Amino acid sequence: MLGTNEPDVTHHDIAQAMGLRRSSVTDALHLIESDGAIASRRRCLIILDAARLARYAGVEGPQGRPDRSSDIAAAEAMSSPA
Repeated sequence: MLGTNEPDVTHHDIAQAMGLRRSSVTDALHLIESDGAIASRRRCLIILDAARLARYAGVEGPQGRPDRSSDIAAAEAMSSPA
């Protein structure tokens, strides 16, 4: 839903917008969800920790923790055919 912390979106929608495969998006979202930044339900992503989610986008948080973009790249590589 626009203007809330609960956008109405599918993994397919995200994949199309980013030029990725749906399975890569699913892997990355599972990684981010396991870190507590988001929770997901059918057609809904709930942002639980915006600062933590921002770090996945390469924006360093106030505690100076490194970004997690390498983790997302690893999730992408895991879903790629061998």
